[in-house]
Formats: sequence, C-alpha cells, structure tokens
Amino acid sequence: MSDTEVRALNEISGRLGRLEALHEASTRATNELTANVNRLVEKLDKSDDIAKRADQRAESAHHRLDEVVKRLDSTDKKIDEDQKEIRSGQRWLIGITLSAVGLFFTAIAFLWKLKGGA
Repeated sequence: MSDTEVRALNEISGRLGRLEALHEASTRATNELTANVNRLVEKLDKSDDIAKRADQRAESAHHRLDEVVKRLDSTDKKIDEDQKEIRSGQRWLIGITLSAVGLFFTAIAFLWKLKGGA
C-alpha cells in the first residue's frame, strides 16, 4: 500500500471514529429525551387523576350546596308562615282588647246613667 492509500485509510478511520462518537452521543440524547418524555407522561397522568378527583369533589360540594339552599328556602317559607300567624294573632289580640275597652266604657256609661248621671 502506498502512503496515499494509508493516509486515506487513516482519514476514513478518523471520520468513522467521529461518526461513531456522534452516533453514541445521539443515542444518549435520544435515550434521555425518551426518559424525559416518559416522566412527563407520568406527571400528566397524575395531573389528570388529580383533576378528576378535584372535579368529583367540586360536584359533591355543589350537590351539598344545593341541598343547603333547599333547606334554607324551606326554612324561609316556614319563617314567613310563622310571621303571618304571629301577625294574625296580634291583630286578633288588638281586636279583643279594643272590644273589651269598648265594653268597659259602655258599662261605665250605662252605670253612670243608672246612678242618675247626665
């Protein structure tokens, strides 16, 4: 083999070495990327699970709030009915009191006329 052929072979050998090094670096980078993507997928799965649980809890809380609102509405209606009943009782009491006062004054006027009043 001539010197030119040996130099060409050495040059080819050097380039092959660099190509192998680049290929190894590329393989390592690809493996790291794959590992990173797998970690991201796991994190996304966990985030999805957390979001689903949060949604379920929110729905449950909303349902409980609806129940509380229904109970409050029922309580408000009961209070309104009780207040109407109390007002009715107060009107009745005022009417009875005024009637009793009227009867009292009528009785006094009647007694006064019996005694010879004006």
